[in-house]
Amino acid sequence: DWAIRWQQQFRPPLSSTKTHNKQLCLSCSTTKEEQETKQASATINIQNDERSWEPFYTFVLWIPGNNKDGNDDVIPIDASYLIRVQPKMGMLAPRGKSTATASSFSDTAQLQITTRTTLPHPEATDDDDGTLWLLVGTEAEKWVYKLV
Repeated sequence: DWAIRWQQQFRPPLSSTKTHNKQLCLSCSTTKEEQETKQASATINIQNDERSWEPFYTFVLWIPGNNKDGNDDVIPIDASYLIRVQPKMGMLAPRGKSTATASSFSDTAQLQITTRTTLPHPEATDDDDGTLWLLVGTEAEKWVYKLV
């Protein structure tokens, strides 16, 4: 399955990568309730540009700090227990289409990203400046967010 291969082979994109590569600040828009529970959240929208139905998947990965030089030997670690993404997967309708069969579907999806805990990744050390990444994608389109 392409989604699992993409997750396993992910490496942080270089600045010259032509993917939807952005930073997503989870702590920038915290409410008073989120501050009291030490949680943070953000919302993103994705849109299908294809003319076909496209399933989408999300992954949260931790890249250890020892990957500063783009070391391909570093394996991304699943970090979905730190960050919750809702919905985690779904189906995007064809671009701009709304049919009777697609009445409950849209060519866009709104994703809510919320921290589950303030604990660091267990593989992190005090001097580890590893990064969390949110990957959202269809087979044709990929969105990559560095979580800050």
